[in-house]
Amino acid sequence: ITLLFIHSNSFSQKEANNWYFGNGAGITFNGKTVKSLTNGKMNTIEGCAAISDKNGRLLFYSEGNYVWDSTHSITPNGYGLGGNKTSTQSVIIVPKPGSSFQYYIFTVDAMAGNSGLQYSLFDMSLNSGNGDIVYSQKNIQLLIPTCEKIAAVRHANGRDVWVLTHKYYSDSLYAYLITSSGLNPIPVINKSGIKVLTDYQGYMKLSPDGTKIAYANYSDSSAIGDFDANTGSVSKVWSFMVDNAY
Repeated sequence: ITLLFIHSNSFSQKEANNWYFGNGAGITFNGKTVKSLTNGKMNTIEGCAAISDKNGRLLFYSEGNYVWDSTHSITPNGYGLGGNKTSTQSVIIVPKPGSSFQYYIFTVDAMAGNSGLQYSLFDMSLNSGNGDIVYSQKNIQLLIPTCEKIAAVRHANGRDVWVLTHKYYSDSLYAYLITSSGLNPIPVINKSGIKVLTDYQGYMKLSPDGTKIAYANYSDSSAIGDFDANTGSVSKVWSFMVDNAY
């Protein structure tokens, strides 16, 4: 576990130092001791995400529908996103490679809904420096329908980022590459051989070193496989059944 956190922190510095989740709950890892936070405005029963700067200063957080800035106010354009607070992994935040002020907010709808996988571009130079979603880069749809799964991991070059999701009612894992030039809308499509046909719930995770992928399916078979952080490809997938896996 210690090695896992050392590896993760070598990439992130203090960007993950503030967590907001649940009903107004939070945790900060700034300072010598871990402390609870009670100033959050989020109310969600499932997916959520928060991001801080490299010094551990809170930037913004979201549950997939709204975006709150560091003052805990909904940003002017931070509403109506395509996530859902009942989606397992409703939202994930990815810093844009090569930028110190822009971030991608990815959302996945609940229950294989009509929003599917979407992204919005968040710019910290807007809203008097508190940040906001760029009006022309909001709720851009990439894939529909999707399971309630989304995960991200560094490219093997240590700079770019892969974002993955699972297309519902298929055995296909989609990997999207983000570089300093932006997001490539043409994904790497991986056929896992394991179809998700009856349920869309359950998490997807990638190992910090970018070599393994695992995902839980609530009613269908769950899976573990190899991931290639150079190419975005998934291979050697094997399945196992766990009732009500989440």
